[in-house]
Amino acid sequence: MVRKLILIGSTGALGTQVLEVIREFRDRFEIVGLGARRDSERLALQVNEFHPKYVLLTEEDSMTFSLKSAIESNNSKFFFGIEGLKEIVSVDNVDLVVIVMGGALGIYPLWEAIRYNRNVAIANKESIVMMGEIIRELANEKGVNLIPIDSEPSAIFQCLQALNDREELDSVILTASGGPFRRFTKEQLERVTPEEAIAHPVWRMGRRISVDSATLMNKGLEYIELHKFFNIPYEKIHIVVHPQGIMHGAISLIDGTFISLMSNPDMRIPIFYALSYPERLATPWKKLSLLEIKELTFEPPDVDRFPALRIAMEAGRKGASYPTVLNASDETAVELFLNRRIKFTDIPILVEEVLCRHNPISIDSVDTVMEIDSWARRETINILDRVIKR
Repeated sequence: MVRKLILIGSTGALGTQVLEVIREFRDRFEIVGLGARRDSERLALQVNEFHPKYVLLTEEDSMTFSLKSAIESNNSKFFFGIEGLKEIVSVDNVDLVVIVMGGALGIYPLWEAIRYNRNVAIANKESIVMMGEIIRELANEKGVNLIPIDSEPSAIFQCLQALNDREELDSVILTASGGPFRRFTKEQLERVTPEEAIAHPVWRMGRRISVDSATLMNKGLEYIELHKFFNIPYEKIHIVVHPQGIMHGAISLIDGTFISLMSNPDMRIPIFYALSYPERLATPWKKLSLLEIKELTFEPPDVDRFPALRIAMEAGRKGASYPTVLNASDETAVELFLNRRIKFTDIPILVEEVLCRHNPISIDSVDTVMEIDSWARRETINILDRVIKR
C-alpha cells in the first residue's frame, strides 16, 4: 500500500534527503504536499517533479514566477504563511506528516497535525525542546505516533522498543560526533569562521544545525529533546563524544548489559525507518561492516572549551520556559555568527546572558511558547552591544 505524505521543509538539507529516499521507493510513497520557508526556486523544481496536490510557502513574499507557474501547471492548491503551516496538515487522505523544517515555526504544523490525528515523522527538535511535554500528552491522547527522524533520537527510539518494561532501563547514552573543532584550543576557537563551522565532518546538514554541532549546543538541545520526547529523567541521560559516528545511541540496562544501534552515518537510514514505521524494510545502501571499522572511541565532552553544552543542560534541568529561551536565543546568535557580527565563541556568552535575564513562566500553549520565543530573539539583539566586545 502506498503511503501518502506531506513534507514540510522540503528544500532544506534534510528535506532534500527525504526526497532522495522517496525517489528510491516510489512504489511505497506518494508526495501529496510539499512545503518550504523561502526557497521558491527549489520548491518549484520539486513541485514539477512530484506533482503534489498541495504546496506551501511560509514567506509568501519570496514567491517567484517559476513557483507560481509550477503550482498552476500542476493544479496544486497553494497555502502560505503561518496559517498555511497549520492548514496544509489538515487536508484529507494523508497517512504521514513529515516535518523537517528547522526553527520554531515547525511547532505550528506539528501541533495541528496531532490535533487532526495525523501520525508525524519529525526532525524539528525545536518543537520538542520548547513544549515537548504538552506535545507528548496530546499525541498520547489522540493515539498518534511520533517518530523521530534525527539519527540519535531515532536510535534511542529503536533501542527502547527492545525493553519489556521501562523499569529495565538504567541509562541512555546520547552520542555526539564532537564536531569539526573537537581538538581545537580556546584560542583556535576564537578564530573559527562560518565556512569552517558549517563543514561538518560526518553528516550533511543545514547551516544552523552544523554550527550547533560545532558548539555542542545541538547535543544540549538533544539532551532536552530526549527528556521530553521519551519522558526519561535527565539524570539517566549521559552524553559521550563518539567521533566516528557509527554508534548513534545506546541504552544500558539494570543487569549491566547494553543495547546499541549502529550503522554507517547515512541519514537515509533513519529517514526510511521513520517513513516506513512500524515496518523495517530492506535497503540498497551500503551496510555496516565491522571488519572495515578501524576503531570506535568514546570520550567525555569538554564543557570548558564548549560551554554551550553546559548552558543547555542547565536550562533543561531548570525547565519551565528556559528551554524555549535557550533555543530562540541560540538560533538568533548563530545567525549573528553566520553574518559575521559575532565570533564563534560569543554564541554561548550571548545565550547565557539572555537566560540570566529571563523570568520563567509555565508553558501551557503554542501562543505562550511563541511569545517567549519572540522575547528571547529580541533580547538577544538588544543586549548584543552591551555583552559582546567587538
